[in-house]
Amino acid sequence: MAQALDTPQAAAVAFHGVTKSFVTRDDAVVSALQDVSFDVAPGEFVAIVGPSGCGKSTTLNILAGLLQPTRGSATIRGRSPAEARFDVGYVFQQDTVLPWKRVRENVELGLVIRKVAPLRRRERAAHLLEMMGLAGFEDAYPHELSGGMRKRVGLATTLAYNPSILLMDEPFGSLDAQTRVLMQDELLRVWEAERRTVLFVTHDLPEAISLADRVIVMTARPARIKMQYRVDLPRPRSAVDARFHPNFEALHMRIWSDLRPELSVQAKLDDA
Repeated sequence: MAQALDTPQAAAVAFHGVTKSFVTRDDAVVSALQDVSFDVAPGEFVAIVGPSGCGKSTTLNILAGLLQPTRGSATIRGRSPAEARFDVGYVFQQDTVLPWKRVRENVELGLVIRKVAPLRRRERAAHLLEMMGLAGFEDAYPHELSGGMRKRVGLATTLAYNPSILLMDEPFGSLDAQTRVLMQDELLRVWEAERRTVLFVTHDLPEAISLADRVIVMTARPARIKMQYRVDLPRPRSAVDARFHPNFEALHMRIWSDLRPELSVQAKLDDA
């Protein structure tokens, strides 16, 4: 069942008292995050849910080193995001595969940038494509693949340079329902095999519960952490089977009871 959580020890990701404000074109100050603190343990899979526009993506962008906190600190394995940039892989909602490169070339791209020897690049790409069920498509171009297959190529490209931390921002949001579930299972299988630390932003509460060890609920803007829940579902786990576990419905209802009022507040803010 759901429960409030203490801070995990030996954090791989640490967010301490982070506030982030932006200045608009008319010089108004808008706060996206306000005094946000959480830790993520090594190998933990954490999902973040909250209203659209509340600051979930801002959180990931700070951890990726793309934004600086206005106040507070964010660290990756004890280092600043800039210092730890090679430890972090970022998977976006949009397709990031290069359309003019073949599948293998996309997967090897990060390794080329890091000057990895050609044979090692080829071996790493072959391993990942086999893991993703894409063996035989090494020489295909992205336009020859389905949406789900392109997502697998994007994930393999991110995994290729072996980041210890995965930041995932609505990575399956653009997929149809059936393909989305397949990709959720694909991610679970990869995570079970390699146990990387994952911070996963989603608007889909069942997706968050099906995938994560812990769900963080954010408030309406400026985002604060309202509650954290441990997902007490057994692993290894299937995204479909998880929804039929006896604990799933009760956990969903408890998280939804925290999340629903925030969606209403954010809608009023957006209409103002």
